[in-house]
Amino acid sequence: MAMAANSVFFKKTYDEAVELLVETRNYIAYMDPAAGDDIPAIERLQISAETMRVTARLAQVMAWMLAQKAAAAGEITPLEASGPAFSVPDDPTCLAETESGATELPARLVQLLSRSRRLYVRVRHLNALVSDAAAVSAAD
Repeated sequence: MAMAANSVFFKKTYDEAVELLVETRNYIAYMDPAAGDDIPAIERLQISAETMRVTARLAQVMAWMLAQKAAAAGEITPLEASGPAFSVPDDPTCLAETESGATELPARLVQLLSRSRRLYVRVRHLNALVSDAAAVSAAD
């Protein structure tokens, strides 16, 4: 299953993940309104929590993607790449929809949350497929 990392679908998903990671980094570094003193503390807290949700999703996704690339390059086995160290977990925080609270989240953050959740769910599905294939291959 190491060939999965060489597929066009994987490359597009990887490129999407990197692009989203860069966009999130730029949002946090340059546009994060939670740093503003004019925003009430409870709103800053909610914005910070949702920003952390995006970064948690992307960290899990990128760890899995890089493990798949390492397996494709022969640096680790496909079984290692699909093991618990790199799997995308069934994490309730990462899988949760954005909570609607008393605060209106910035539109850019809402977009990042939506895109990162869709990517996280998709990569979880890919993780399951790759894990199943690696287990079958190891049993052969």
